[in-house]
Amino acid sequence: MRDVALLNVGIDTMLRASDLLRLTTSDVTDHNGDVVSAINIRQKKTNRGHLVTLSTETQDSLADWILHSGKKSEDFLWTSIGNRKTRPHLTREQYANLVKQWAYLARLDPKRHSTHSMRRTKSAVIYDKTQNLAACQHLLEHKSIGSTAHYLGVDQRRALDLAKRIKI
Repeated sequence: MRDVALLNVGIDTMLRASDLLRLTTSDVTDHNGDVVSAINIRQKKTNRGHLVTLSTETQDSLADWILHSGKKSEDFLWTSIGNRKTRPHLTREQYANLVKQWAYLARLDPKRHSTHSMRRTKSAVIYDKTQNLAACQHLLEHKSIGSTAHYLGVDQRRALDLAKRIKI
């Protein structure tokens, strides 16, 4: 249950691993303990607030995980399954290993998938469907549209698409 919720939240929110791993139960629930549809995160890298949304499926998987694990409002969401007291939340390395395992289980090359590719997944799909680079920039909280284009490999894709269409 933890892994399904972590996978869903990681893809849905497009958060950096440093922000994703620091989420607590109170970050994603309201005063009644219900999982909310949007959360405001203070990003570790930029120290700026950023609003992210959670799909219904992600909300459901989070609610299942919180209930199953018995998380209290002040608890980190992503702890070791054994709930070890030695670390407050999953480390970046533990998360990276989980992503590699998920890629392997999905019959994908684990060497090509990382915590960073989790962040990029939804924005890449949004760009492919809409060609709206500005929306992706906003969702990823990038300062420049150029960095978003580079991040998503847009310039390279456009160049390859042009090369395919030109017949000599």
